Amino acid sequence: AVGIGPVKELSELKPAIEQGVKAVKGGAVCVIDVRVLPGYDAPMAGAPAHAVRR
Repeated sequence: AVGIGPVKELSELKPAIEQGVKAVKGGAVCVIDVRVLPGYDAPMAGAPAHAVRR
């Protein structure tokens, strides 16, 4: 497993995602720890995640 982060700045996000995609394509499990500002998701608090069936 690969752990990336914490990602605290927007400029760090794209490289972290690219590193994570590379790890997953190589067969690893990857978790990216992205820090967000408190309250950024207040309208979504308590809302269920949207699911897409394929």
